[in-house]
This record gives sequence, C-alpha cells and structure tokens, in this order.
Amino acid sequence: MPKQLKAAVTTVLGHDFPSLQALDLVPLPVLCCDTSGVIRYGNAAAARLFPSLAPGEPFADLVACENQHGPIPWSETPVARSIASGAAEREIPVRLAGRDGARFTALLTAEPLFDGQGLLAGVAAYIQPVPESSPAEDGALPPSTRLHALIDLLAAPAYAIDSDGRIVHCNRAAIDLCGFVPGPDTDRWSPFRNIYNAFGEPLSKDRGPTALILNGKPVSDHLREIIGESHDGCRVRVQPLVSVIRDRDGRAVGAVTILLEAKASHETELHTSRMSAIVNSSRDAIISKTLDGIVETWNAGATEIFGYLPSEMIGQSITRIIPPERLAEEENILRRLRNNERIDHFETERLTRDGRRIQISLTVSPIRDCLGRVVGASKIARDISERRRAEEIQRGLIKELNHRVKNTLATVQSLANQTARLASSPTEFSANLSRRIVALSQTHDLLSRNMWRGAELETIVRERVEADVPPGTGVQVSGPSVLLEPQLALHLSLVLQELSTNALVHGALSKPGGTLSVYWSIDGSDRDWPRVVLHWVEKGGPEVTEPVTTGLGTTLIRRSLVAHDGDVSLVYDPAGLQCQISLPLAGASQPLDLGSVTRAGDLSAPPGPPANENAPRVLVIEDEAAIAFDLVTTLEEMGCSVVGPAATAAQAQALVRAGQFDLALLDANLAGEPVEDIAAALQARSIPFAFLSGYGRSELPSGFDSIQLVRKPFTIDQVCQVVRHLARQTDASARRNS
Repeated sequence: MPKQLKAAVTTVLGHDFPSLQALDLVPLPVLCCDTSGVIRYGNAAAARLFPSLAPGEPFADLVACENQHGPIPWSETPVARSIASGAAEREIPVRLAGRDGARFTALLTAEPLFDGQGLLAGVAAYIQPVPESSPAEDGALPPSTRLHALIDLLAAPAYAIDSDGRIVHCNRAAIDLCGFVPGPDTDRWSPFRNIYNAFGEPLSKDRGPTALILNGKPVSDHLREIIGESHDGCRVRVQPLVSVIRDRDGRAVGAVTILLEAKASHETELHTSRMSAIVNSSRDAIISKTLDGIVETWNAGATEIFGYLPSEMIGQSITRIIPPERLAEEENILRRLRNNERIDHFETERLTRDGRRIQISLTVSPIRDCLGRVVGASKIARDISERRRAEEIQRGLIKELNHRVKNTLATVQSLANQTARLASSPTEFSANLSRRIVALSQTHDLLSRNMWRGAELETIVRERVEADVPPGTGVQVSGPSVLLEPQLALHLSLVLQELSTNALVHGALSKPGGTLSVYWSIDGSDRDWPRVVLHWVEKGGPEVTEPVTTGLGTTLIRRSLVAHDGDVSLVYDPAGLQCQISLPLAGASQPLDLGSVTRAGDLSAPPGPPANENAPRVLVIEDEAAIAFDLVTTLEEMGCSVVGPAATAAQAQALVRAGQFDLALLDANLAGEPVEDIAAALQARSIPFAFLSGYGRSELPSGFDSIQLVRKPFTIDQVCQVVRHLARQTDASARRNS
C-alpha cells in the first residue's frame, strides 16, 4: 500500500473514521473496516464503484469475494484474514460481486491499522480493478482498446506495458511529462529517457519498480519513489502506482503504471527532517502539548534545561514544571490558544527537576490541524537565568560606579570648598587643589589597573612621595608587601599627599640636605587583627614648631583614616616632623570608646555643650574625611553645634546612644557597612534626620521612604536648607511634648 495512502487512512482511523475529504483525493477505491468487519468509511472512488455503499454495514454484505470455484467464505477473504492475523494481505487476485450483480476482477490489498497503543484498530481494503482479458462481446470494445481508453481518461500520467515490458500505450499527461512519444518496439518499462532511485543514483529500467512488480519481485523503500529524466533533461520526482493485469488464470500479462508527482511529499519529508534535526539539536527547550496541557513532545534541550527525561514528561501535565503561584499564567495561555489569540513571547519562571527556579524566555505558537483548527501548542523556552544574573551584576556595578563617582565628586567639591576657605590667594588655591585632585586621580588609576581589588602600599607611597621630589633628594622607602582595600587606599593617598606637600613646602624636603624616611612593618601583638604601622620621619629641614591653628591638611591627616579604625599621631619635633599611622589589615572596626569621639577641630576633648544654647546640635555621620570636614565647617558657620563626625557604624551607634544632639545627617553607606540599625535607632528616639548618599532612593534602607535624601555631591545651600527643615521638625516635636 503506498505510503501516502496508508498515512491518509491512518489519519482517518485516528479520528474515529469521521467524514473527511482526505481519502476522496485518492483515485483508487478504499474501504476502512473496524475489527468486526463493519465498514466505517469509504472514499469517493469506492462510492462510485459501489453505488449502494453505506458506512455501518458489514463488508461481506456490500461486496462478495469469488474465485474460479465460486464464492469465498468471509473468514477466508483477504480482509478477514488480515483482521484475524494482524498482518497485511497484498494484491490478492479475486473477483468481486456487488449487490447490484456487477462482477469485476481486482487485486485486493488489506492493510492492518493500529492505534496509538499498538492495538489493532481495523483494516484498510485497497482495491485495484484490473481489465478483463476476455474476448470482446457484442458491441464491446476489444480489451486493449478499452484499457487504452480508460488510461486516456486519467488526469495523472499513466502508461501500459505488456508482459515483456514493451510500452503499448501512454496517455497525453505521460507524454507531456516525459517529453516524447515512446515507440512500441524500442521503449520498455518506462517512458522516461532515464530513471534514478530516490537518492538520485542511476537505475536500469528493468530494475525499476514497474519491472519488479510485474515480475513478482519485492520493491525496496528507496524505489517507492523514483526520479524520471525527460527527453529535454528535466527531472521530476514521481511515485509509481503499478497495477498488474492478469488473465483468468491469474497470470501476469501486463501492467498499468500511474505516475503521481511526489515533489510535494518529498519536500514535506525534507522539511520535516530539517525541522526534526533543528528541534533535536537545539539547546532551547522545544515542547508541544495539547490544549489540555498534556506534553506530547520533549526535546533534548528541554531535558538539559529542566532535568526531566522525555519518558518522564510525555503524557504528563505541563504544570509539573510551573510554580504553583504561576498556574493561572498557564491557564491563561491555554484559554487564549483555544480562542485563537496570538501570544507574544514573554519572560517568566519555571521549576527544574531538582526544585530550582529558573528564569526563562517563553514563546508560544499554536499547532493547527489540516482544517486550520488549533489542536495544541508548541513552546520554545530559553534559560535566561545567567543573563538575568549578568544583568543584575551589571546594574549593581553601574549603581556602585555611580555611587563612587558621586562620592568622588563630593570629595573633590569638599576639598575645593575647604581649600578656598584657607587659601590666601587664587594661585595658592589652584596649586593646593590641583595637588589633591591629582592624588585622587593617580590612586584611581592604580585601583583601576588592579580591577579595584586593592593597591600595594609601597606603590601608593612612592607615587605620592616621589612624584614631586627632585632627583637625588634623600628619600628612603621600605617595608613588606601590603595590599590595601580600595577605600583605604584612597584615604591613605590623601594623607600622604598632605604630608608630602608639607615636607616639600615647609619641611625636610624644602632645603638641601633634608631627608625623609618612610617605612612600615606588621604588628600583630595587641590587636585581634594584625595592623600595619607606617612611620614618616623627616630630618635636616627647618626647625619645626606646632601650628597655632588646625588647617585642612592637618584635619585630613587626622580624620581621613578614622573610618578604617586607623590611628594617626603627629609629633612636631624641632628636628623634623614625625607621623605614625596604624591601620588594621582586616575590615573589622574596633568597638568605640566614647572618650575617643571628638568634635571637629578638637581631637582631644569629648563633646561639650553647644556654644549657643538655642542652636541645634547636629550629629554628622560620614566616612569621607573631606566631606565630613566640609559639613562640619558649613554647620558651624550656620551657628550649629556639631557632634562627631562619626566615620563608622560603631561610632555612630555610640553617639546615638549618648543622645547629645537634636538632629542628624546620616551617610547611607559607611564604607560598605549597613546603616539600617542607625536609622532605626534615630527614628525610635524621634530624632529628625536626613540621608546623605551618592546612591538613589531605591538603594536606601527599606522602611525609610519618608526620610529626606540629600544627593552627593551637594551644595552648601542644600545642606543649610535641609538642616533648617530638620530643626523646624525638632521645634515642632518639642512643642508637642511640652
């Protein structure tokens, strides 16, 4: 039975023999019976052959089978034998008698058909009427003439051969297809000039399907379709349908071959093969399901992404990989598919076999049957978890970069403000500010080269100390290898810049013969964490005296390293300035001794009462020394009394517990330490406060949406406005309490 015909009949059986038109396109009669021998369907050709055909009646009632000895019992007919054995009965020569008394010779093929579970569902009876070879009766055409006339009536290309393979007749369609009129004495087996097998390999005509079938030999699968080459060289792929003509004794006396163009079928198979290869090799999950959500296909990509094997998912509900809270999403997809709505791709979440949740990009397309009805859906899912993580990391990096840039700009702004306050001339202002900005810039370059993992202490020292020192000047640098984290590296760079500038302008490097020694060591004796202790020793310069007033440089030196639990001591020895810096080599801050917390401008005394009893007391919590110093100066110019500044979370918590202030300015990021507890403590004490941050509001601690945010870098006017607003809140709270 031809593959296309068998596929069409199987489709009909799979739909419980509905009245479809698929088999009506087949030119030969086909009757489909169930396992009890009842006709469930007959195509248009069968209806023409048996005018009284009515589905639902037994096959034996419609047509009787006979041989030369008379009627054949139903149990011995090819149809009944195929039902009983489940095997095919092919091209059995019989005489058929209809209810109207008409009798004709035919080759009867019975093909068993099976359901999806492999159980026998019925039989398709494929009937090939063969011409009678009896002598002409009164007024009838001779058999050959009648055969040729029937061939000429066919729309498809067809030709007849005798028992020796000589072509005795071709219809017009075959002549047009093959490109020439065959001669009866020279052309045998096929009207094509040359024929090839399905793979395009040359094939001898006497080994073609027509010759094999006429001689009773099997036809291999690669000859079910052949390629014919016409006289003008064109090639066409055809499927030969060969009907053997037999005499009354069953001997083969010739054959009729109908050439059905197989291009569409072949292209369909190629397309199916290509699509199958794409699906099987795709790293994406490609899944098909019914409109009830039952999985029908599951490719290797789906196994790779979700972890389930095809045997574990085919026949199961797709909800197996859908999180419970997203089941409504799947129901909506199925509803829209049933309504023939289009579903654009979207991103969602699914479950893997081991219970993990993954992010996927999902595309849903409807699957339609031959009548255009939506019968299912195909889904293509791509795992985008890594992309999502990369995007989150990218967003985090951008936010962090934005924060660092704004913090750096705020630091530069504060350095500019304080440098301007203390400069005696524009030239001095420009020179001092430039040196400080260059120090920041060069340390940023150093950190960038190290991917912001940190910077070597020796490199920082040499860049800061030797940058402006003339060659041959007595500078000695020594110490073990120490890697400093990025923020500490920036702050220490500013400190060394101030010390270096002072040494060049006022200290040992300002005159010939002066020397500078910078050395450091690791001390692990009295601390939970080892510390690096750096010594700065100047000798041979002008006599040193302790300054009467505290300038920006001294303040930066003393305050820059507080946020890192650093200790700084300055000794104004007449022989030369000495500075000792002690820094922990781990990120942990030490508990704060309240006695060590100082007011701005006084690094030895604890907080005292405000100079003006009516002026607000402002707690400043800021880890950047330059910004903190600028805030303190601005607040004092406003008449405020400043508590702090606190540079670490521990210092801030201690000052909040002491409670000697009216309002607060809180940096939202203290060297990476969270400030939620500090904000909560301020809120619990009903103390008005504002956040200072280079981040946006979305990065602030949650639960504090009503708290005002001052974005870095900020102006002096912004700080003044915020402090006045907070002071009014303090006054209003005091009036309510009174």
